[in-house]
Amino acid sequence: KLTRLLQESLGGRCKTVVIATLSPSQLAVEESASTLSYVEKAQGITNKPVATSFLKVGTGAAPAARGEGEAAGSMQDWNALLTRMKYLEEQAAEAEAALARKHTQQAEIVARAEEAEAARDTAVADLAAMTAEAERLRSALDETEAERRGLAYVLRATRLTEEALAAQAASLVGSLEASGASTASVHAALRGAAESEAAQAARLEDGRAAA
Repeated sequence: KLTRLLQESLGGRCKTVVIATLSPSQLAVEESASTLSYVEKAQGITNKPVATSFLKVGTGAAPAARGEGEAAGSMQDWNALLTRMKYLEEQAAEAEAALARKHTQQAEIVARAEEAEAARDTAVADLAAMTAEAERLRSALDETEAERRGLAYVLRATRLTEEALAAQAASLVGSLEASGASTASVHAALRGAAESEAAQAARLEDGRAAA
């Protein structure tokens, strides 16, 4: 399309200079590559400029020729202007479409950035909540550990007390058993003494009866 629009310039009617404009943006990689490709192809074009001046010097049949030449030149200039205007309109439409695409891409980038910021804020809030929960669990664990140590101390003291009471009970049982044995021996001695006294009394009675 560009070659067709510039056919008058590239075809030999004038000297032509092509200036390629590139963009450093990554969003314009395709357009930059297309421009470089066109410039590379345009370098091989060789034209021969031809003067198209309508000013003539001399007389004779010049008026008629000059009138026809001026009319032809004016028509060519008008066609060139129309072609140029159409080209500019197409360029403006393409620029507007590219600008709309850039705005759309920018809006998408902004939306993705906002979503990323929202996700980051949510992650920070979740991290803060998890940190607070971890601190609470650590505090509860410390309290449980302190309670466990207290219960272990109470159980150890209770076991020692039970062992001491068991030893005292065993000692008391031994003392009671010893006391029981002593009481039995005393009872046996008393019973023996009573029996001896009863036998002596019976003998005394028998002696009195015989006398």
